[in-house]
Amino acid sequence: MEIFKSFTLESAHRLPNVPAEHKCARVHGHSFRVEVHVAGTVDPTLGWVMDFAALKRAFAPLFERLDRRELRGRVRPLPHFRSGDSSR
Repeated sequence: MEIFKSFTLESAHRLPNVPAEHKCARVHGHSFRVEVHVAGTVDPTLGWVMDFAALKRAFAPLFERLDRRELRGRVRPLPHFRSGDSSR
């Protein structure tokens, strides 16, 4: 069985290599939706794969590192990270 939880992050950045008059040269924000999926066997006693509160705690360090932050220099590309840019 697989469960998942969605998180929304709001972050900002600027593009330093574009002309100064380009709108992306200024700090601007993006919204990201991150889904954390957990697959496993349902525990016969508890009746779940994982406690959603534990899943939220596991994601918390990354959430704190990215939410309401400026991204420049903060994030390395993640191989399974898909962004949903809703700021356009």
